[in-house]
Amino acid sequence: MEILFVAISYLLGSIPFGYLISRFYGKNILEIGWKKTSGSNVFKNVGKTQGILTGVLDFAKGWLAVFLAQQFNLSPFSQAFCGTAAVVGH
Repeated sequence: MEILFVAISYLLGSIPFGYLISRFYGKNILEIGWKKTSGSNVFKNVGKTQGILTGVLDFAKGWLAVFLAQQFNLSPFSQAFCGTAAVVGH
């Protein structure tokens, strides 16, 4: 069961919110600024609200991975591993 949660956490971390948000506003963040999907790049090149939203959603990916692991009573080691998997997926 732990391996499934780690895989889900990795996939959760791989959602490119910066790219998705910038595309919604008609820009490809991978072609402007420093060509990364980071919240700071979105903030600078797309908009302040969009950049803050990107940062919050990126943070929420890691938080959600650990929260779900806690809700399913996984061991503390597995919870930490789920958080790490989300960061690595990011």
